[in-house]
Amino acid sequence: MKQWDVFISHASEDKEAFVEPLVIALRSLGLQVWYDKFTLKLGDSLSQSIDLGLVQSEYGIVVISPAFLSKPWPAYELAGLVTREIGARKVILPIWHHVTRDDVLNRSPTLADKLAVNTAHSSSKDIAMQILQVVRPDLYAGTDRAALIARMDGTALRNIEAELENMRDELREFLCPDCGAPLTESMEVPVTDDIPTIYEALNADDVR
Repeated sequence: MKQWDVFISHASEDKEAFVEPLVIALRSLGLQVWYDKFTLKLGDSLSQSIDLGLVQSEYGIVVISPAFLSKPWPAYELAGLVTREIGARKVILPIWHHVTRDDVLNRSPTLADKLAVNTAHSSSKDIAMQILQVVRPDLYAGTDRAALIARMDGTALRNIEAELENMRDELREFLCPDCGAPLTESMEVPVTDDIPTIYEALNADDVR
């Protein structure tokens, strides 16, 4: 069994505008994502970590952009994914980001032949749903679409937080109002109109 559901191959220039929102959406849907910012740690070997990610991921998401097509590291990652796909099942899930079919065709005719999703027509959340349908069809089919959307936009988390706050309100009556200590015993005290009178005992010397 693979360690990650998907590996994200991308150029650093595309992180902030598209890749990170996509990664956050995918993770909120329950996917295990290899993404350098969240996976690599101080001192890790970049090449070894990428190789591990390529090998231990079921699918490779390739965000093809002008920056991606001009850099060596994304090309290295793409080559690894292409090697995995030769003679095997579908591995590469391409996303076109500010590129045309001709741009991709000039770089890789094989890659241009794959059906891709285009960021010009779909948001990161829409694309995340399409990826989930391919990568985890069990989650996609077994969960209401409205619930999946709620996970991505944070509604589900806010609902859970609201439920927890309601539970805290209900539990406050079982806590000491002064120190917050939990209630350990509760007893009924009879109500009476008689008010007991207690006098302080005096020493014999005080009486004389």
